[in-house]
Amino acid sequence: CSALFTGPAAAVQSEPTDLPEESEVGSDFEATFEVTELFDEFERWTLVSSTELENATWTIRQYNQADDELSREDIDGQNATQSVDIDDGTARIEVRVTGTTPEIESFSYDPPDRFTAAAFTLEREGGTEQPVDSHESHHFTQESDDARNAIDNARDAVEGSGSDEAQSSLDSSISAYESGNFENAINNAERAQGE
Repeated sequence: CSALFTGPAAAVQSEPTDLPEESEVGSDFEATFEVTELFDEFERWTLVSSTELENATWTIRQYNQADDELSREDIDGQNATQSVDIDDGTARIEVRVTGTTPEIESFSYDPPDRFTAAAFTLEREGGTEQPVDSHESHHFTQESDDARNAIDNARDAVEGSGSDEAQSSLDSSISAYESGNFENAINNAERAQGE
């Protein structure tokens, strides 16, 4: 795959410095990212940040080489833009986003339900965009978490058993999970484990 990669080797990067692996729907969520390699390609551009968090607030700070804070902006909403200019002496940008963990629109057992905590895009004058990175986190409800644990336990038991009945109960359990019927998912998972 690397042979297909064209263009400059280094580009703007974003690294999470604090990103929860998982969060319950409706609970408070906070994550922090560091954006570096700012001027490897362009001397002036706009950092566009977006999130699926509800009631989101962004705090975007720019720092110079000596790690002095040059600017700080607080922006409310699911999207935030910040202009980046080499003449300002910015060396790195810290982006913090806080908000409420969003609802799960459709349940998925594997891969687990995820939402975008923050996605960063580099935008140039004239509207050309380059994705930088997207950072995700697992979200759950108490019910979906209980059901997922029951399925995980059943899956461990079923995998070693070679029982078709147990496998079929496990499959039913996963499809009940994915249709949001957690009580059924747990019942089927327990049946699978028993079988």
